[in-house]
Amino acid sequence: MDRCVAIVWRAFLDKLPLERKAELLTYLSEPDKAFFQEPAAAYGDPSSGLSALEEELPRVHYTWLAPFLRSQAGGDIKLFMGCLSSEQFQGLKHVLLFANHPPELSLMARTYFRQTLWGAIAGQELLPLNCLPASPLNSLLDLSAAELTTLIELLSMRDLAVEIRQIIETAKLQKIYSLLSKAQTAYLKTLLHTKEAVTFKKMELMKWDGNKELFLALLTQRGINRLAKALYTEDESLRWYIAHRLESERGSMLLKLCSPLDHAGASSILSEQIVELIQTFKNHNPAGEP
Repeated sequence: MDRCVAIVWRAFLDKLPLERKAELLTYLSEPDKAFFQEPAAAYGDPSSGLSALEEELPRVHYTWLAPFLRSQAGGDIKLFMGCLSSEQFQGLKHVLLFANHPPELSLMARTYFRQTLWGAIAGQELLPLNCLPASPLNSLLDLSAAELTTLIELLSMRDLAVEIRQIIETAKLQKIYSLLSKAQTAYLKTLLHTKEAVTFKKMELMKWDGNKELFLALLTQRGINRLAKALYTEDESLRWYIAHRLESERGSMLLKLCSPLDHAGASSILSEQIVELIQTFKNHNPAGEP
């Protein structure tokens, strides 16, 4: 049975009286019965209807769309550009050297081009958002692209906190702090007073030559790695959605780094750390503005 269909069925079954649900389950095989007896907790309520997958397209970072659009004829590119969000259009306008204004499309045309573009980038069967299994990390879906980037930047401070304690060279410490944002510096200072529960291979900053780009790229990789390791145990559709809300290079790195850890409880610990940071975002931005 199709997984999405099964999740929707389960949501409907859970709304029935227990006796009626038990009666219907007798018609299923034992493996299917076990699935439908599990709680139907999900990101949304699948029984209330499913949104079209392509409705998520406006939240896909424009860099994921560029390769497909480059393969199209000039006239077709113009039509596809008309189905995008203003942010996607502005980004692609520079990447594709597109000088025209986006055309006004009818609702039918906009739907067609969105469906076509979504089919070109999805490349796999994805669950609609409200069918995603319940998980604390579903809260990542509530973050803007800018907030996801900030989350990654802050997560990297956990790796930096482990190593910076070993640096005694004042000039190097000053250089490191000069390259951090105010938010990173503040978060780093809170981490210096605690022991990190999940550690990874050292960044070897003792050997760092002071190159700014190298340092910032290393921090980005470390932050993405922590997010990826937390997402490894999550549904693959959630991983896809989060990766495609990031710039394609970072999103591809996230998917590549989604791998298991030797530490049995590491993913759970990393997940808790991420949820804590997300809650911090909400506390500082209760209106939910980007």
